[in-house]
Amino acid sequence: MAACDATGSGDWKDGEYNVVAWLGETHSPSVDWKVAEMPDLEPQVDMPDAATAPVRPATGPKTIDLDAIVVPWKPV
Repeated sequence: MAACDATGSGDWKDGEYNVVAWLGETHSPSVDWKVAEMPDLEPQVDMPDAATAPVRPATGPKTIDLDAIVVPWKPV
């Protein structure tokens, strides 16, 4: 598109989201999430016994190697 220090290229309207048209569309009315009808859940292939599998609490890394994290340089 338009680079800061070079000639831009591309189409500014390519893939744009037309909010004005979206606002003019007819949308379904809001429904309280507690009473909304939901479709049946599909089985998850990577969780075959999700209903009966033992619980494993979420845990993070034991230690964080801050020296291994690469950050971009800070402009002056």
